[in-house]
Amino acid sequence: MRSPELTSPTSPDFTTVLEQAVSAYRGEASDRPAAPAVVNALLQAEKAAKQQKLTYSFIHILHQLFVPPRNKFQRLMAQVR
Repeated sequence: MRSPELTSPTSPDFTTVLEQAVSAYRGEASDRPAAPAVVNALLQAEKAAKQQKLTYSFIHILHQLFVPPRNKFQRLMAQVR
């Protein structure tokens, strides 16, 4: 049995496949993407991240993890204070 092509440029956008996998994991959707499609999407995401050379400060990552996003009303109230 031949292994699937994991770096195929004709595969769909990797973010769509990863979003489908996340929603299936959370129980929001019943259909899951195929395992080779998820592996391919993860490889494409890693490749894209390496090409963009994204760097985040430790404080930024902590803020994203532990501080809930503010809605429009909360932002307006913070400006008033």
